[in-house]
Amino acid sequence: MSGREGRDPETHGEGAFVPESLWRRLTVAPHRLLAFDFDGTLAPYARDPLDARALPEALERLARLAGRDATTIAVVSGRPIPNLERVVPIERLHFVGEHGWEERPPGADTIHHPLPQEAAEALARILDVVTREGTKAKVERKRTGVAVHTRALDRDERDRALAHFESVFRRAAEGAGLRLDVLDGGAEAHAAGRDKGTALRALLAALPSGTVPVYVGDDVTDEPAFEAAQERGFGIKVGPAATRARHALDGPHAVAGLLAGLLRALEETA
Repeated sequence: MSGREGRDPETHGEGAFVPESLWRRLTVAPHRLLAFDFDGTLAPYARDPLDARALPEALERLARLAGRDATTIAVVSGRPIPNLERVVPIERLHFVGEHGWEERPPGADTIHHPLPQEAAEALARILDVVTREGTKAKVERKRTGVAVHTRALDRDERDRALAHFESVFRRAAEGAGLRLDVLDGGAEAHAAGRDKGTALRALLAALPSGTVPVYVGDDVTDEPAFEAAQERGFGIKVGPAATRARHALDGPHAVAGLLAGLLRALEETA
């Protein structure tokens, strides 16, 4: 699904296509929540995830938006929060890491939601088996997940690495409260029970009544957040893959354009 078919989009800067209703609702909202994934959304993908960097213009516009009244900016990612703080070094942001298993409100300490023991044990088994059996993918151990990154591999190597990881997951994690997501550039086994959608709903519940949310993301793990945002606001999918989001952007440069449009719309109505 293109994300634009049957819609009446309006362009607001640098290739950002969004419905006219988004601009109207955000400018009159008593409060607005603007939430973004990182990889593939604020930052172009890199062969090694550690090398991914947000577009400078996106960071500059996020910082300006974060300084506005009645505006909450969140970065919601599968990355751990220390990693997010490194790649998005902006004060006044609300960080959600590891698919909702940890969060750090502005100026506060990081909250680590407890990981069920059976999930922790299953993740340890997955890491042990993947390490012993070997893989050409880059393996990343998080507190609540184990990921393999395949963007640096050729197609055959990638397919073998993903098939092997799925096999390990079936052997080591069945019935242990984990889920397996095949992502753009790899796969991740991580604890079930929390996701980006539950995190977005919790954040909205803590914000003023009437808050209008916008969630922008590019991958399968963003789908629960699109649904949560669209209950009272807007979900925007980055890229061409099928999605339940009702609107779409072409890539990170278009996301930076969306940020420019948001700033312009808010300034025009100030």
